[in-house]
Amino acid sequence: MTAESSRGSVAYLVNQYPAPSHTFIRREILALEALGWQVYRFSHRRSAGELVDPADRAELGRTTVLLDGWQRLLVAVLASLMRHPIATLSTLALALRMARSSERGMLTHIGYFALACLLTRHLKTLGVDQLHVHFSLNPADVACLCNELAGTKFSATFHASYEYDHTASGLNLREKVARAERVVMISEHGVNTLARAFPEHADKITLVRCGLDEHWFEAKPRPPSGCGHFVSVARLAEQKQPHLLLEALARARKQGIELSLTMVGDGPMRERVEQIVDELKLTDAVILAGWCDQEMIERELLKARALALSSLSEGIPVAIMEAFAHGRPAIATDVGGVSELVESGRTGWLVPPGDVDAYTDAVIACATCEVDELKRLGDEAWQRVQAYNIKNSAHAMDALLSDIKGGAYAFAS
Repeated sequence: MTAESSRGSVAYLVNQYPAPSHTFIRREILALEALGWQVYRFSHRRSAGELVDPADRAELGRTTVLLDGWQRLLVAVLASLMRHPIATLSTLALALRMARSSERGMLTHIGYFALACLLTRHLKTLGVDQLHVHFSLNPADVACLCNELAGTKFSATFHASYEYDHTASGLNLREKVARAERVVMISEHGVNTLARAFPEHADKITLVRCGLDEHWFEAKPRPPSGCGHFVSVARLAEQKQPHLLLEALARARKQGIELSLTMVGDGPMRERVEQIVDELKLTDAVILAGWCDQEMIERELLKARALALSSLSEGIPVAIMEAFAHGRPAIATDVGGVSELVESGRTGWLVPPGDVDAYTDAVIACATCEVDELKRLGDEAWQRVQAYNIKNSAHAMDALLSDIKGGAYAFAS
């Protein structure tokens, strides 16, 4: 990258990066670099999931993992105390205050304090004074502490609805929103919800959607098959409610409807999901594929009648965008910004979260509808997803980062 083409530098901080479920962050970073930004990647820890996608494995070599030995954390804290004792003690005090109103406890927040000392040291070495974090959870905690310690300007992207709705009372959102230069939401639902919660900061809350790479838009969608096969692309975690999807599948099969399902993804509920599959006598109908690379996900979508998601909390799932790009409608729960993509009778079936009866009805309706009707839904889904191009998202992030560019450190080197 030449100096003339460079738009500046920014550090990205994520709790786990790269990770199989964080493809949307990788796309955003690469799209920003294509516009001329120098992006430094930082991650709290290494991904717990296997990196099966070559693009993720390439990102691993570009990423600095902060939790890679406690000695480095200790050295960073001691160095900060020696060079900037007042700012460092003030930052520790902030960490302790945030711990008192958090669900995560004192020791965890002392850990965030140490991470902030180490990250600040990296940023000073690189000459970077601008930070962007993904998720309102621990990356935003660390960003607040970097802001206190060094005056580092930061922006943050909040995703799933549990990060910002009424259940997020223990996340110190007021502190995070107040300190951030901008708060990015990935759905209109998120923008509206956060603006209602913090009307005094509504002017800094902005919409930047997640997006798909250009190649997802290169071909017209193929017609869906007439089979009763579904695909789910989601972490196997409580938030995603995989048991609801499996229960609906079992109920539909009891009514004599031949159905099958491939579940792409992995996570802490893997063992429990395997048990549920066995208990519901679905072993002949359900494949647990684990994490797959993008090429395999595309193949699975093309084999499927529709995408099926049963989450209790979402931002606006990229998996739905990927299904729509291949002309596949979706069955999904009405959480977060999902309704901005999935509309019953237009692009799929939208059902109340946690309602297994409604979800079963939607599965049956999708499995039994005529292929022409399925194609109509898929065609409209394809049209709707055209706005979710990562280039659009990158230009929006470019404008946002450029607007807050140039913040200086609060203390001298």
